[in-house]
Amino acid sequence: MKIKTIKITNFKSLKDTVEISTPQICALIGPNNSGKSNILNAIYKVLGKDWVTVTNFDEEDVYGKEPERDIDIEIEFEEPYWYYAFKGTDPSSISKIKFTYTRYKIGEYKGQRRLEKNCLTNFNKPVQILAEKPKAGTAHKYRPLTTIPQEMQESIPVIYIGTDRNLKNQLPSARNSLYWELC
Repeated sequence: MKIKTIKITNFKSLKDTVEISTPQICALIGPNNSGKSNILNAIYKVLGKDWVTVTNFDEEDVYGKEPERDIDIEIEFEEPYWYYAFKGTDPSSISKIKFTYTRYKIGEYKGQRRLEKNCLTNFNKPVQILAEKPKAGTAHKYRPLTTIPQEMQESIPVIYIGTDRNLKNQLPSARNSLYWELC
């Protein structure tokens, strides 16, 4: 899967929304402390892990460590990912994935951090999937897809080499990656 655009807001030094279009070959060039590593780190936090949870983020990741801010990371793909809720049924098209590190607004956990993971259409609407396997003669029932499918995340190989520039320390040991496939 090829990434078309990346949008990042309120992540580390990136206060305003940074939108990057990614051509076939993409290089981030800029002076020291301009946010290049933070862009790569944001991508790694949401795509470089086997399972993304709220614990992938912390208050150090929020711009200015300001508690009222939310982090948004949105990734749009060149071609949609086709998700099959049930074998043998029509797929749902996922054009974008969005992660929002926010807070509960009401209820028992009010004020605590949570991570919203959304699959979106190219019109920024939630992706709708079949709620149950269709039966002959019955109307299809749909529901929003409330998480990002694991098989989708696994289909996007990401290798992040951090500022220590030591590849051995950066590769996940239990996950396939482009690096391992080339070796």
